Amino acid sequence: MRVAARRLLAPLLIAALLVSTSAGVALAAGNASDSNVTKLGNQDITISDATVTISDTNIAGPGFPNLTIDNQRYTLDSSTMTIDGLHVSFNGQTYEICHVDITLKNLGVTLDNVQISDSN
Repeated sequence: MRVAARRLLAPLLIAALLVSTSAGVALAAGNASDSNVTKLGNQDITISDATVTISDTNIAGPGFPNLTIDNQRYTLDSSTMTIDGLHVSFNGQTYEICHVDITLKNLGVTLDNVQISDSN
């Protein structure tokens, strides 16, 4: 796999994992503004000194490359992502998070038996 693809793939996998995890954390802090949408305001999430292992996973989507990653380790020293306007539906309720800042510091990622493929 090319170095550029590896550098792009690891943060994308981390971002997908964090968005799904942070949505659950953010949902617990919500205040209902109406019966259809619960507005959660701004969320600041920092994850540091952690190791994430993703194993025995298949990821498919349009435009994804076809590749297999086996026993690769990546370290992310420091990175910050910002998401504006995230909507999450959970158990029939819609939640709106206006602004999410995610900071990653000294995060290790291990990919073992991960297959990525184009869904088309």
